Amino acid sequence: MLSFQVTRTISEGTYVVVFAVQDVATGVHGVIKIAKLVGNDAGNQTAEWESFILEKMYRCNPNSSIVRLLDKGMLAD
Repeated sequence: MLSFQVTRTISEGTYVVVFAVQDVATGVHGVIKIAKLVGNDAGNQTAEWESFILEKMYRCNPNSSIVRLLDKGMLAD
């Protein structure tokens, strides 16, 4: 199970919130981008599509400079 400590909010937009985090077990710093659950399906579909593309690109070439998607979910209001 992944466990992160949020250190600060980097950015917040209409569809996502981006947090700076630190892995509790390893101390490694990273970023978590969380999609907001919005009333319209367009924003939700965009978030799902982005996560799908990131996963597919990383699987094709794990040694590239592609951001590795570790987990995904939705943030309800």
